[in-house]
Amino acid sequence: MAKIDLSKLNMDELGALANDVQKRMTELKEEKRAEAMKRIHELAKEAGLTVDELVGTVSTTKKRRDTGTKSAPKYIDPNDPMNTWTGKGRAPNWFKEALEAGKTKEELLIA
Repeated sequence: MAKIDLSKLNMDELGALANDVQKRMTELKEEKRAEAMKRIHELAKEAGLTVDELVGTVSTTKKRRDTGTKSAPKYIDPNDPMNTWTGKGRAPNWFKEALEAGKTKEELLIA
């Protein structure tokens, strides 16, 4: 294997070399994948099965639950504008305290 003295290469040459290395690695990986697929097809044929029957068609990835979208804040704390609430779920303490202090829900709405 030829040895390359990287210390003598400039940035452009190093970038080109890195691209060439990445391209070759991708080619080798694809060659290995193709060879593996060929062997899988041969094994399936010998067994009188399809590839799907041989390896199964069940997905190995778990389905992700949709986390939904975040709701926009609906209410704001008049004493600390950093505190907001969407109006969903349990009301925060600052909201309860503001109502007890005589504020109305409408007064706490974000304009």
